[in-house]
Amino acid sequence: MQQKQINRIVAKASEGANSYPIEDILSRFGVEYRIRGTQAWFRCPVCNKPKFDYCSATVQGVGQGKWCCQSCKAGGGTFRLYSALSGKDDTESLLSLGVLSGAITNEEYDEATGSEDSRYKLHADEKIREKIERKKAEETVERKAPIKTVDFIYRQLLSLPQFQLTEEGRNYLRGRRLSDEEIDRVGFFSYKEKFSVMEFMNSVSVSLYGKGLDEIKPEVKTGLYNSLWGIPGFYFEFKDSKKNSGTWRFIAPCSSCVGIPIKNSEGLITALQMRWLEGNRDNKYFYISSRKYHQNESKNTNFGSSPGSPVAVCYPDKITGVTFYVTEGLFKARELAKSGNVCYSVQGVNSFYYVADEIKETLSSRAFREHGGTDVKRVALAFDADMYSKWQVLDAAMKAAANISRKTEKDTYVLLWKPDLGKGFDDYKFNCLDQGLDFMKGLKVLEWREFATLAKKAETDADKLFIKRHSATPTPADRTQTEWGNYLCFYLYEQRIKPLFV
Repeated sequence: MQQKQINRIVAKASEGANSYPIEDILSRFGVEYRIRGTQAWFRCPVCNKPKFDYCSATVQGVGQGKWCCQSCKAGGGTFRLYSALSGKDDTESLLSLGVLSGAITNEEYDEATGSEDSRYKLHADEKIREKIERKKAEETVERKAPIKTVDFIYRQLLSLPQFQLTEEGRNYLRGRRLSDEEIDRVGFFSYKEKFSVMEFMNSVSVSLYGKGLDEIKPEVKTGLYNSLWGIPGFYFEFKDSKKNSGTWRFIAPCSSCVGIPIKNSEGLITALQMRWLEGNRDNKYFYISSRKYHQNESKNTNFGSSPGSPVAVCYPDKITGVTFYVTEGLFKARELAKSGNVCYSVQGVNSFYYVADEIKETLSSRAFREHGGTDVKRVALAFDADMYSKWQVLDAAMKAAANISRKTEKDTYVLLWKPDLGKGFDDYKFNCLDQGLDFMKGLKVLEWREFATLAKKAETDADKLFIKRHSATPTPADRTQTEWGNYLCFYLYEQRIKPLFV
């Protein structure tokens, strides 16, 4: 077989391998993994470190298909992972993924590996390909520090004077009906002044000893570039184009914000979220992230990181119920948790995809048991009431309900309330209390498939109105437009949901 033909097969296989889902490779070899934000965490197949906090792969967004172990530094693309799990060499792994992805046929695989001459030509440029793969991995992989490391660094950070909650922030939280005890327990903070990152690093290096965080002791102590690499908010600024030296930075302060530490099922801080205190903004919430400083040539910076799409877990003082609630935003989650049930908070309905994995983490977590949890029988979704007016939100909510029901294998329900009493659950609850109404009696609970059936009937009504106005059946493209979406939301609420409250 000619070298040109071999190269053509390899090129096609490489294209298929690069697009092959990391999750499918892990599942194929029976590797357990956990989704956290945009990352899948699993035991490293090279060093086999016995925890899920060291090795991760990017499953979506920038760097998708790349993996890296923070312990042994193994990593690369999809075929490197397949190679580590299968025991095959890199080139054969590349071809295998090419077959699995449909990029090449079994016949092409056999042609490329069937003879001694073909195998020689196949491996002729393997060293070149290895260098390209290594360089590509270094350029695209956004490092994620182990969760315990992120938690430790953030707790040290929030102990600085520059992160103490201001009176303005405390008054805002009181206005959200949080008591001072709740405010202090959650750990809300402000960030209005810059601080010396190098002084912070020196204080952290002293604090690390005896904390059991061996994986970052040497890095912080010696001040290497990667000492804060993978901690969202931090990034490295080089002094010149040679990139031989520089200093660590932290993103600029937010002068009119209140900060929220986002904690997972174990109570570890995984992200820092900020909420604007003033003005009507489209995006009132944002996460502290230094992703834009990662490999930013114009700013001469690198090693930035994003928290992804973290899920916040709110525990009641004592778990007395067997329902897991899911909602949008920490303030709503805390009100739902007061029912004696665990509640999960995400930022935006499109982030509900990650909840199911956090639910599984919760059931096996020590924090769940310490709060009195034993089991969960159902999941209840408290979507914001704007799904009655924004069809994109409604569509995402339906997909989220189906995903959570399927992955958790728990009975899944949707909570409904009159939107004129509040967009979110917290507003609904407080408005009911202010008006002397029983907010629990004002809720309607539907099994998610029942709610999906109502939405499907509303789709039929929307189609009829579209046909009446345009004399044509709506196409799939029409169903992604605002006009048809508005019809859908109108019929869902006015004809299907509103009568439930009569």
